[in-house]
Amino acid sequence: MPNGTSGGPVTTGRSTLIGVIGGRDGGGDEETSYSVRFGDGVRALYERSTTSPAP
Repeated sequence: MPNGTSGGPVTTGRSTLIGVIGGRDGGGDEETSYSVRFGDGVRALYERSTTSPAP
């Protein structure tokens, strides 16, 4: 990935977010970017952050 892509989305062909691009300064080299695949914990955190508490 070119410079400036860190923090960008990693999606499936169906536009489902499955990760965020990391890269050179956090590991790898000038030609390597990486992403950890989001799991159930990330989904639960997202759902918790977007759900309004009951009145």
